[in-house]
Amino acid sequence: MDKKTAGEIYRSALHFYHFSSDSTIKNEARDCLQRLYPLISDELGTRGVDLFLSHPIKKNSLPFSLPKNATITGQAGIGILRDANETTVLMKTGANTTHSHDDVLAYMYYACGKEVSADMGYGIYGTNGHNGWGTKSIAHNTVVVNSDEGMKKGQKCKPFSGGEFSFLYESDTVNVYEGKAPHLYGIDSFQRMIGIAPIAASSSYVIDFFYIEGARTCDYAFHAFQEDSELELTNVEKVLANHWTLAGIDEQKKLYYDEHEKSFGERLTTGETFSTLLEQEKAQGWTPDKNNGYGFIYDVKEYKSFRDGFTAAWKSVDGYRLTWMGLCDRSDRIFTGMYPSLDGRQKRPMLIVRSDRKNKQFVSVVHTKKRSLSQAEVLRIERLSCRGSQVTALAVYTTTEMTDFWVYSPVAQKMSIRTSFGEWSVEGRCGWIRTDNKGKIIASACVQASSMQFQGKQMKGKKNTWFEITGMNEEENSLALTWDREVDELLDEELHEKLDGRWPCNKIHYVRIAPLPHAQSVVYQVQEMEKRENKLKMILRDSFTLSKGIVESCKKNRLSSLYPLPLAASFAGKKIIGDKGGRGTITKCLSLKEIEIKIQHSFEKGETFKIIDIEPGYYLQWL
Repeated sequence: MDKKTAGEIYRSALHFYHFSSDSTIKNEARDCLQRLYPLISDELGTRGVDLFLSHPIKKNSLPFSLPKNATITGQAGIGILRDANETTVLMKTGANTTHSHDDVLAYMYYACGKEVSADMGYGIYGTNGHNGWGTKSIAHNTVVVNSDEGMKKGQKCKPFSGGEFSFLYESDTVNVYEGKAPHLYGIDSFQRMIGIAPIAASSSYVIDFFYIEGARTCDYAFHAFQEDSELELTNVEKVLANHWTLAGIDEQKKLYYDEHEKSFGERLTTGETFSTLLEQEKAQGWTPDKNNGYGFIYDVKEYKSFRDGFTAAWKSVDGYRLTWMGLCDRSDRIFTGMYPSLDGRQKRPMLIVRSDRKNKQFVSVVHTKKRSLSQAEVLRIERLSCRGSQVTALAVYTTTEMTDFWVYSPVAQKMSIRTSFGEWSVEGRCGWIRTDNKGKIIASACVQASSMQFQGKQMKGKKNTWFEITGMNEEENSLALTWDREVDELLDEELHEKLDGRWPCNKIHYVRIAPLPHAQSVVYQVQEMEKRENKLKMILRDSFTLSKGIVESCKKNRLSSLYPLPLAASFAGKKIIGDKGGRGTITKCLSLKEIEIKIQHSFEKGETFKIIDIEPGYYLQWL
């Protein structure tokens, strides 16, 4: 782990250690601090938190080690995927409230012991760099729909109450998860599946399927490396264009900042303001009317690929190389441009791929290596012919003489894929097979599939059954399911847990819980399970009581709380229950102390209430 990342983890843990009221969280934070301190002690002292908060130092503490498995924090909407080579991907599906960055379904990428994806990070709150650039979707490795045309002047991010993690698959050979957030833009589909596949010791690639349905335009953005780097494209041809910034593309009326030395990105400087002010600009807290961050990306060049795909390669001054290989459609427009760090001291290259297809599937494979080292790497990718609706399949060729075959669909169906070693059939949404150069199967994964067939071999996957929650206990954070044959088979054959008595889980399990099967869900970690007669009792790690408060007033469909509800923006769709019979469903957060609710039974002034995530009659599915 690089010291920058370790330092950020340390400072986050320091806040939890000093300010959390939960003793378990405080103890976990203290343990993290004591393990990390020897690694980053010489880096401390550059921030106020380092100087003014005490550090719980302990000599001879156990060395810090990263978790080996995936981490899903369901209520926060953060998912961290890891593999045996410590290649790591972090993706957010949660609400746009914790730090007001528009980074839903963006992913951060760690490889070769460093943060590779060049996340913009945090600067000075309320500056031009913060308001107009660092918080915007285009500043993150994600997809922007319809050029974020709904963003108003001065707005930092889109209102969003949160999406979901729809599945998680972990094994020794491949690790995959998927996030969904269609309500972010109010379109039919906005979902991303990311997988990590090791190809040798210390070498893994990341595969990315990003599916969007219902948009007019989609802008896929990707950038890499915090240090200076150069970007080179292959399998493309340059297109003549008359724009300077990303904002200027196809604009009928010339924008005043769409020319050399006038773009926001070129003028961003120390203090995250502009070196020179033009027209109606202000030195602090200002955004343009077209408030999507596109005016910060400059020296934009346009390209076209007349093949099924192209390659983008970043070479950093520190000796690293990131290779991005993507499939594309003939109608896709490919752009490169320069963008600034928050204070303008660094200018870095980025890639943007624009599509105007109603149903768009972006697909890419990313691999990072130290240029001076001889490591296994990805050679090329190739689109495969397949049958099915909105199905994408590809082969990934590596220097190890192994070939990986992937197939993905946004919906479950029967899929048939033509590979160089025969037909591959998949029942479900996603599958993976690895062969040697003669076609012999080395490994396979029914990632999100009930079954697969290849070369006469049948492979069986999980059933993904939904179970009804028949009881719950808030004090214990426990749920109850009826014990039946399906539960018995799931625990024994798929989760490999013993079936009698009470036991802590021998591995980390996550469950997703929803009001109805296939409705938007929330993820919880299971801490313990207990078989009691015909019931399975599950104790969850986190409380499903999200917040508590006191009613100040309740008029029509608006409830005012006596105290602030800091995370209220993520409570849309949650149940609110009062101790005097008040009951309703939260539909919208209006402010930190005011929420809009659909009332079933009225609330009284002074009535205490709680906001809950789960009720009996909801449904549960193992991830």
